[in-house]
Amino acid sequence: MEIVLNDGTNIIKRGSLAQVVADNLGANSIGGFVESFVANYLCNTCLTSRTDFQRCNVADNCQMRNRENYEEHLQLLTEDPQSVPLHGIKCACPLNQSRYFNITTKHSPDIMHDILEGLGKMECKLVLSQLIFQDKLFSIDILNARITNFDYGFEDVKNKPSTINCGTLHITDSNLKNSASQMWCLLRFLPLLIGDKVPRNHAHWQLLLKLRQIMDIVFAREITEGMCHYLKYLIKDYHFLFQNLFLDINLIPKHHFIIHYPNALMEVGPIINCWSMRFEAKHYFGKLIAGVVCNFKDICYTIAERHQIQQCHEWHSTKMQEYFAKKFSAVKVFETECKDLILEKFPGLFEQGEIYFTAKASIYGTEYRAGMIVVTDMFNNLPLFGEIQSIFIFGDTPYIFGEMLDTHHFDEHYHSYVCAKPQRAILFFVKQINLKDFHPLYVCSSYEESQDRTKYTLKNAIN
Repeated sequence: MEIVLNDGTNIIKRGSLAQVVADNLGANSIGGFVESFVANYLCNTCLTSRTDFQRCNVADNCQMRNRENYEEHLQLLTEDPQSVPLHGIKCACPLNQSRYFNITTKHSPDIMHDILEGLGKMECKLVLSQLIFQDKLFSIDILNARITNFDYGFEDVKNKPSTINCGTLHITDSNLKNSASQMWCLLRFLPLLIGDKVPRNHAHWQLLLKLRQIMDIVFAREITEGMCHYLKYLIKDYHFLFQNLFLDINLIPKHHFIIHYPNALMEVGPIINCWSMRFEAKHYFGKLIAGVVCNFKDICYTIAERHQIQQCHEWHSTKMQEYFAKKFSAVKVFETECKDLILEKFPGLFEQGEIYFTAKASIYGTEYRAGMIVVTDMFNNLPLFGEIQSIFIFGDTPYIFGEMLDTHHFDEHYHSYVCAKPQRAILFFVKQINLKDFHPLYVCSSYEESQDRTKYTLKNAIN
């Protein structure tokens, strides 16, 4: 591709296919693999049969697909078109014609469908059914009342989980009538919702917590090699515990798919960057139009035209802004709590100088409000939390200002960090880019009797 720079210079850039993002069905279809997940060889990453993956808990024990055996199976398919059940390949992948790409070495994990709409729903049903109907630790009415009344905070209230019907827990399928975003919210906050009703070290509760540990790494936006190795053994322990607790239930294909996550993380980095959630959200507009437009002749053309009109409007009416806030207030530097921090960071500013602040602002698309919690740093493998008090604006740069909290420990039973306000206030003053994690959190409390400390649940693991 030829690119013309502002100074008139022409440069040529060449690119190649690096990664294909798809859900499980799409990945199998593009790769030429069987599109039925009841087939014997249903995995597009390895040659483990449906029977063998019941006892294969780590990818090291699997025979991986590669260029050589892929070509061998294609040759066998040419000689005998009925050989599909022997290897799970039904046609050649056209993308393999690329010099630098091969479908067997570029994995496309689908963490949205594997975990949020697969294992998460299945495990929630099984564990909740055990806790409610077998162990009788609490009732379905208590669970639904807490789901309804829990304060999820500004960021998560839009993904508030639906209540759970009693009959749903008795059905053997994995449908919980919640969307993927609702399941992500439910899995994150379920320990705070009912953790006080469950004894510590309860076996079925440990299974749920094990899945949360896996999710922390899988949904992380920064990955280390150590995290990949740790994830491999987490998944192994998770499968072992599941099979010991539910002897009459076989592992489903999505149990097998996640054993390849550690290798995928090593190859392509954080796999949350290629999950299905984003293009599912993109497809929502088309599905919405298809449901309201009375056009039965060429609905695809109509959707494409409407999409282009909407996209054109967005590009021309919006600008990429570093921050956006509706209301500002002016204040003298000497009147602020953090005047020493401000004067230290900006030597050219005087105490009589005027600055602007706001209680809420959107910074690069993420909204921050007074009262929210942010992770400012890490110390001794524990995140340091700070409560936002306001957002200051210096020139065109927003700074988040607030008061630090003391992180006491990580409570495994609630899968949350226990924090409290220190006796002596410690202030922080930081740019969004310097936060350890840009996701703001909300003050959440569990239902345990002791409420002197607050618990915070992270969306993902932080290095």
